[in-house]
Amino acid sequence: MSNLPSGTEQFLAANNEAYEWLVREITTHASTWHPELLLRRIEAAAKFASNCHTGRFADGAIENLALRIGRELREPAQTSSERLPRADCRRRVLHYFDRVHAVGGHTRTLMHWALHDRSSRHSLVLAFQEDVPVPPGVEKAIAGSGGTITRLPETPSRIERALFLRHLAKQADLVVLHHSAWDSLPVVAFAVEGLPPIAVLNHADHIFWLGSSVTDLVINLRSASIPHSRDRRFVENNAALPIPLADDPAPAKKQSVRRQMGMADDEIVLLSVARAEKYRPCGEHDFVATASRILESEPSAHVFVVGESAEGISRHISYPLHPRLHFVGQLEDPSPYRAAADIYLESFPFGSNTALLEAALAGLPVVPAPSPLSPQLIAGDDGLWEIISNPSDQQEYVSRAARLMREPEVRRKLGTVLRERMLARNVASGWLVELGRVYARTDHLVHSPHPIPIAPSIAEDADLGLCLWQVMSGDGGRAEPSRHTGHVRPAASRRFRHRASHRPERSGLGSARQCILEAGQVLPAQPCRRGASLAA
Repeated sequence: MSNLPSGTEQFLAANNEAYEWLVREITTHASTWHPELLLRRIEAAAKFASNCHTGRFADGAIENLALRIGRELREPAQTSSERLPRADCRRRVLHYFDRVHAVGGHTRTLMHWALHDRSSRHSLVLAFQEDVPVPPGVEKAIAGSGGTITRLPETPSRIERALFLRHLAKQADLVVLHHSAWDSLPVVAFAVEGLPPIAVLNHADHIFWLGSSVTDLVINLRSASIPHSRDRRFVENNAALPIPLADDPAPAKKQSVRRQMGMADDEIVLLSVARAEKYRPCGEHDFVATASRILESEPSAHVFVVGESAEGISRHISYPLHPRLHFVGQLEDPSPYRAAADIYLESFPFGSNTALLEAALAGLPVVPAPSPLSPQLIAGDDGLWEIISNPSDQQEYVSRAARLMREPEVRRKLGTVLRERMLARNVASGWLVELGRVYARTDHLVHSPHPIPIAPSIAEDADLGLCLWQVMSGDGGRAEPSRHTGHVRPAASRRFRHRASHRPERSGLGSARQCILEAGQVLPAQPCRRGASLAA
């Protein structure tokens, strides 16, 4: 890939060396470790592989061990092995999350699915929600469908939680996994036959995840992910389902919203919405610098970024922020900014699919992200890309934004066309047609868990780009608390990112331990020895 710094491949090689070191430790002790300890080590390795790309997106070397644990579990004698019949004719869909958050497109996907689909009874099971409140919108959607919300028992035992999850699954006709990449519970819980079909909603198609061995169907949010799921995750059955959205029947008036937010009527307001790490520069892929160029082309323009703060992004750039570039931080509801905006800019190096589609549904003309580091790092809705394409580079990104700023009629026409497409495919009856195609497949599937291949490390251009983005963004810093997966150090240090951006070929990551130290991932709490903790 011509736009990657020289030596980028060394990062992936170092990640792979570190991962293989973790795998060797796991496989060496797999027969002697207690299953609970083994599952935590598998999760630690999976978290490393998801945060520091190793050239794999699934791997039987660790997942098959969790599958074996699940197959060998002895269920309590009082637990029935029979699946429970339906109380009525409605399909029973059980959605599994480790945790639902108030902010994020993934939570809204669940909420809109349950709201739109009244042909099914939707229930939710949460593995590690603990004392975090379930968002009210999710509670309302699940209750409105006639379903329930269940939290798995608050026990440190993975096996006890997995057995409880297996029992809950017997009360469903379809289980949809929305799990985090490292979560081993679904593999253990669904390692046996006689359960309903298991589908994975592929909300994290850009990273390694556990679960392929128990997946009967991958529901991809874009058709471009289907070959990837088949070839790199070893799941033959794939479907595509648009992200469900909800239209606002009474949107706020632009002028009144602008007055409330202190924006002038004659300003041109550009908006971007995404998680903080999606804006962090990676080599020449620099949203902040590119947005500044857009602002320089139009004195009346202002760019508002929801999801990152000025203080947060300033730690990742070496130049001052443009005075008309406003980072407003994370908001649970960014809809007032959509109502006030004239144009939507997709974030990069990493796009935000749901946010972009919500902007298009609101009637905003969209400027998609320029040519990405990896195809998995940009939004890719099938219907949208029949209308607009990604700019070939950042200059074209700037040019498209400049034209939309100059020509209000072009803005209006593009926004209208995009909104009509969203209404036809992603909202209510249009989306239900797409969902019906998925159900037509899941209704006839038989659950068939099986081991998956041991995956080699592959270093294609897209793999290298993804690896570099993770290094530069410090993506590993979004780790879950250590009590879930073991001892996890913070994200890659600023010094490491600085070296990566200047001389990656001299980064000195020559061993697995050095890679883990520098990248800030899973570390042994003490020198490794037989039976000692790899990530305690």
